[in-house]
Amino acid sequence: MTLPAKTAVIAVGGNALIHEGQHGTIAEQFVNARDTATHVGALVSDGWRVVLTHGNGPQVGFILRRSEMASDARSARLPSTKRSSSENVLYPST
Repeated sequence: MTLPAKTAVIAVGGNALIHEGQHGTIAEQFVNARDTATHVGALVSDGWRVVLTHGNGPQVGFILRRSEMASDARSARLPSTKRSSSENVLYPST
């Protein structure tokens, strides 16, 4: 089996599934995914070897930001402290 001479690596992420001005509904994402699949299929029909990967679009960024915000909030509420060896006083950890 010989592989096609042309290879395309296509990252399909949030920007391919939710277009500017859309709300990101399931129906919108379905239409956008079908449109993307049509373009990918055309490349395959034209002789391209296609590798699809996740694009880490805005959804991944939102998840990361949400985790950072939760970490910041937890740190603000529960400061890390240490005791002085000679005193019964709490000092913030550095």
